Amino acid sequence: MGVQLTKGAVDLGIVASDGERAMAFYRDVLGFEPEYTVPLPNGGTMYRMLCGDTIFKIMVPDASVGRSPETPEQPEFDDAQTVMGLVQRTCALPGIRFITIWISNLQEVVDACKAFGSRVVHDVQLSRPGVVIAVVEDPDGNWIEFVDYTDSAAARSDMAMKHGRLAEGDATFVQT
Repeated sequence: MGVQLTKGAVDLGIVASDGERAMAFYRDVLGFEPEYTVPLPNGGTMYRMLCGDTIFKIMVPDASVGRSPETPEQPEFDDAQTVMGLVQRTCALPGIRFITIWISNLQEVVDACKAFGSRVVHDVQLSRPGVVIAVVEDPDGNWIEFVDYTDSAAARSDMAMKHGRLAEGDATFVQT
């Protein structure tokens, strides 16, 4: 068995404690190309930066979400089986939180991870039209997000609609 890749690169999810500084580093210093910006359900923002075929997802949580000097450990949040709960848990601490691997055999891989004894953080679930995701932990607790385009036309239509909002100046979907 094994994953059946649908993309030749992995995507990285990095939670930044200082979004402006992180963007300056990845965009201005390293020269990564801004792809677009997505508002997070918790009030934060995800800046998608291109590095070849790899996407760096620079996630900047709302200032009221995450750790404080008094509570450096990861706080408890809503169930990670909801999109909001997953975003809250992902944005709890700065640093690299997960990698993303695009595959075509999502359920098979998640079942294999479960059989291995991996913790399933976010079980197989529709993320947006045409896109199904799951998040599992590796043996050290690192998160791996698996993404499957179950309906490429719906996914493309969803992205085209979001990019169409860019042209119309919709503030809920802002390009960097």
